[in-house]
Amino acid sequence: MCRWDKMFKSGYYSRLERTNSGRTMRRKELAVFVPAESESSDGVCEGRSIAAVLERQGV
Repeated sequence: MCRWDKMFKSGYYSRLERTNSGRTMRRKELAVFVPAESESSDGVCEGRSIAAVLERQGV
């Protein structure tokens, strides 16, 4: 597998042991809310308005 991905074994196993960062976890959480909010506004919302709506909801 390491030869296929052109990475060192130590890097591969190091990545397996690491947990997700706070930013990654937050992005996964927001990935659920943002599409739903965008659909409720017929896809016309932009980033700032979606952020404002999510902030009002306490997300």
